[in-house]
Amino acid sequence: MKNSLTVMIMMIFASFLVGQDALQVSGEEMGLAALPGFDDPNSWKSFFIRNLKALLWATTAAIGFGLGVGISLKVFDWLSTDIDEWEEIKKGNMGVSLIFVALIVMVGLIVYKVI
Repeated sequence: MKNSLTVMIMMIFASFLVGQDALQVSGEEMGLAALPGFDDPNSWKSFFIRNLKALLWATTAAIGFGLGVGISLKVFDWLSTDIDEWEEIKKGNMGVSLIFVALIVMVGLIVYKVI
């Protein structure tokens, strides 16, 4: 830990001395360009591919969260036949609404861990 902190401080100090451009290493200099699937990490192509992957994963997470919450609320509504939760929430019953909030948060955590 101490060595990595020392190296990080030295890199920050070196970046101020020689400028940021001198510290950027291309994929060819690292030897990654010769391997299939490794492009220059500083290229525009790599930038757009990373952002497209992030956008697709965010979309997947949003769809998964929406479906998970919808299905879990419907199943919870089917299992609790003695009480009409939606009517109780309309009346202002905070206990029922807190149960629904806890259910939504738990489904969100499960979807987060899965995706």
